[in-house]
Formats: sequence, C-alpha cells, structure tokens
Amino acid sequence: MHITHKQEGNVSNARRGLNLLLNEYPFADVVHVDHQGYRVEYTSEKLSREDTIITQGDGPWTQVTLRQPGGFREYAIWNRTGAVYHCDAYGAVADDPFITPKP
Repeated sequence: MHITHKQEGNVSNARRGLNLLLNEYPFADVVHVDHQGYRVEYTSEKLSREDTIITQGDGPWTQVTLRQPGGFREYAIWNRTGAVYHCDAYGAVADDPFITPKP
C-alpha cells in the first residue's frame, strides 16, 4: 500500500514525513529518533505530536522507532522529500516509500 498526502505548514520535509507517519499510526509511541548527526533519546513514556523531535543533523535520513501493539518497528524518512520507508531488521529500507508527501 502506498499513501500520498499533501504537505501543510512551514516545517521541514523530515518533520512532514514524521507527522504523516504518526498520523498513520496514531496509537504508536515514538521511542527513538536518529537524525544522522545527532542522536536523540527521550525519557518520557510518550511524546505528543506538538513536541519538536527533529533536530538539525547533516545526514540524508531520519530513522524513527515506534512502539506499536505488535512490538517495535523502524522507519526511515528521506530528509530531502519527507518520504517514509519501512526498514528491515538490518536497517535497510524498502525500494519504494509507503508514504510520500505532496508538494
């Protein structure tokens, strides 16, 4: 399944991708974000969508770990476009994004 959404607001493409990912999994908890340049870990049980969790890094990807009812899932966001990819157990991304923000 491939999901396309329209971008809104004045935020980075990485943040748009994260917002769309959280919209697809509203009951998931963000447990880890790695922005390739800064590693950010949170001590709170659950972040609200209003929390700013994207930091300034220089890598092309933002890796996000969500805690979902079935366990932990990893996703990668291509920072230039905000496209969201599934990650496998070794961190490799799928060939095609499953969420693509519209310009």
